[in-house]
Amino acid sequence: MTFSVRDLIAASGARFVLGDSRNCFEGVSIDTRSLRRGDLFFAIPGHRYDGHRYLREAMDCGASDFVIE
Repeated sequence: MTFSVRDLIAASGARFVLGDSRNCFEGVSIDTRSLRRGDLFFAIPGHRYDGHRYLREAMDCGASDFVIE
């Protein structure tokens, strides 16, 4: 199933910051080691790791879009 960034915004109440809200994705990832090209990357802050530190790596792996804090 394919979702658009617009779908995500409508479902979560998130604030859209930059890019094209018509972009679509099929998968999501919080870990760049399992990220597939075209996935949506969630940069989740945690106690040991902060996903925001991996935004460049996620971009290099082909993430289509990003959800950041």
